[in-house]
Amino acid sequence: MFADRVLKRLPLAPGDVVADVGCGEGLVGLAALERPGVHVLFADVSPLLVERARDAVRDRGALDRATFAVADAASLTPLADASVDAVVARAALAYVPDKVAAFAAVRRVLRPGGRLSIAEPIFRDTAFRLTAMRQALETLDPDLALLHRWHALALPDTLDGIRVHPLTNFDERGLLRFAIGAGFTDVQVRLHLEQVASVAVSWDAALATAMLPGAPTLGTALAECYTADERVRFEQRFRPLFERGGFPADVRAHAYLWAVSPATEVRSG
Repeated sequence: MFADRVLKRLPLAPGDVVADVGCGEGLVGLAALERPGVHVLFADVSPLLVERARDAVRDRGALDRATFAVADAASLTPLADASVDAVVARAALAYVPDKVAAFAAVRRVLRPGGRLSIAEPIFRDTAFRLTAMRQALETLDPDLALLHRWHALALPDTLDGIRVHPLTNFDERGLLRFAIGAGFTDVQVRLHLEQVASVAVSWDAALATAMLPGAPTLGTALAECYTADERVRFEQRFRPLFERGGFPADVRAHAYLWAVSPATEVRSG
């Protein structure tokens, strides 16, 4: 789904080079390889994930149309200037603290007339809700405060934290500003909201669940951030909700951005 939406506005032709930035295991890049004659450069800051993407490409017999690079999205070193026709990303720039630098790096590696297409999760409103709930829950419902503590290990629950955390220091309007500030033209942003129902899972599966990539699993959080009494209270209150899918439905937000690198440099004055 994400890969299709990211790629649908890219008019790729045989011979075009697409950079999948923050490729992870290669979801978007693998979909791009399905376009005839397209070459994909898989780039990620994690050498392990780059190797997983390489394995996935090998399984599809497409290594002749792929290259791989360990690269930080904030700089995209060692990618050369004006070396790719399109840049795609899914949930990659959201994890970069300096998004101005990331958009500048993308602009640098794109050829004139090249296109950018990304999908990024938007967590800012969720973090604002966590911030509003934090103090009230301590007195209104101490058990819910325990659940809130696990959520706050994934997203900040203070205004200062929201301003500096990579996942919350932007929203869809921020992405628009970053792209325009980097010199892109024809910038469009579409916000996609989706209601996701709670799914019943076993308690063991719940303990192995993390709110977000890089955040601690519930089991790790309970072991490291809760007292023995709090762990008992947490399980008594929330295990039944996990096991019957009884949590309220969640609303997930993703911003899709499309933009063009100008064919000629725009000069002011």
